[in-house]
Amino acid sequence: DRIAMLDNFCWPDPVRSPGTPDGEYKLAQLVRACRGLYDAVVAYGTPLISGKDSMKNDSTLGGVKISVPPTLLVSAIGQIDDVRNSRTLELKSEGDLVYLIG
Repeated sequence: DRIAMLDNFCWPDPVRSPGTPDGEYKLAQLVRACRGLYDAVVAYGTPLISGKDSMKNDSTLGGVKISVPPTLLVSAIGQIDDVRNSRTLELKSEGDLVYLIG
């Protein structure tokens, strides 16, 4: 019941310009990411209490423009009534499964 989230957008330059002719596409990606984040926080009833954005993550290397992949990092914090009910990250037994998603 006591959970809050923080968002961090790391995005290539979303402003269309001579140096960023695909700015409209990057901006559309940003809008869709914001809508998805909105849908998630509304569905879970979880507030976003803080956030950060970096929107000019482009560079030129050897005359070639390089843009970071659009990335949205969401961190969650919460409070539990009894710390003995919490789960730790380490594997518990030999043969425990590890899942890689994404």
